[in-house]
Amino acid sequence: VCDCTNKGSGADWAQGVGAQLYSVLRPRGPEFAGTLYYRRKFNRFVSAKATYTVDAFSFSNVGFGLVVDVGRLNAYVAVDNVLFYGNIARAKSVSLQLGFNIKIDER
Repeated sequence: VCDCTNKGSGADWAQGVGAQLYSVLRPRGPEFAGTLYYRRKFNRFVSAKATYTVDAFSFSNVGFGLVVDVGRLNAYVAVDNVLFYGNIARAKSVSLQLGFNIKIDER
């Protein structure tokens, strides 16, 4: 549910779509990538994101992320290039990231 009259930051929206452009200068020239994403907040504690990225290595990079926020603890799992997990030898890259963050409130 979107309260489109809310002029705030949008951090409390249940869903979001967006695009991100990335570039880096390398010795052999610049590299570029573009990502489209869909983000969904299921409740106060759980949110997820699905991404599609195009770069010089792949036109089929699909990724997913899941975040759980409980109190001061933030835990996440992210997978990248999931279309190649069945045959990793064909993939130019795949990744699985697991992480925990401890949030420090400076109030």
